[in-house]
Amino acid sequence: MTAIAAERYTGASIKRSEDPRILTGAGRYVDDIKLPGMLHAAFVRSPLAHAHVLSVDVSAARALPGVVAVLTGADLEAMTVRAPDPLLALFSTGGPPGVLLLATDKVRFMGDPVAIVIAESRYLAEDGCELVEADYDDLPSVVNAAFALDPSSPPLFANLGDNIARPHSRNEFGDVAGTFAHADRVIDFHIDVHRHQNVPMEGRGCVASWNADLAA
Repeated sequence: MTAIAAERYTGASIKRSEDPRILTGAGRYVDDIKLPGMLHAAFVRSPLAHAHVLSVDVSAARALPGVVAVLTGADLEAMTVRAPDPLLALFSTGGPPGVLLLATDKVRFMGDPVAIVIAESRYLAEDGCELVEADYDDLPSVVNAAFALDPSSPPLFANLGDNIARPHSRNEFGDVAGTFAHADRVIDFHIDVHRHQNVPMEGRGCVASWNADLAA
């Protein structure tokens, strides 16, 4: 039996196990995968954070040689069933909003996809995206919690009525008011915390291969 020594992580420089593979060029990413007859997809995304989608014209993109298909939110709505967003359903008490993979009547964040272009190469898919004409009616953006709490802020999901995921509740224990009243000094201040996010070496992506034998 081989003994395994315990390693201290806090305050120590930990050698990453994936470094030799990545630094020597032996890493494998989605773009490295090449399959026979493989097609490439690119998305047309909203330049606005909040807006009604008035129209999405994909006729020029569909006519581009090398483009196999162009789908809009309306196309997907005709062939799929709206599903509740599991994350929003977890935090909302007003019922989960139905969402599609592509925006239909409204975009709710900058980069919200409104169309997908499928072509014989990534370059042609990107070219097809540039030919898609989308028309929007700009709406006020809900950019922070203070504006979301304002009853006049436009709801991102109309069926929910407002932008409040859950009603706020507060519990106090002991004589809170008395403690503040007799305190030598009371400081009132506001703190804003900037957003944090992971920065992966490769963005989200996937390669799918249809196998008729497995689907049967």
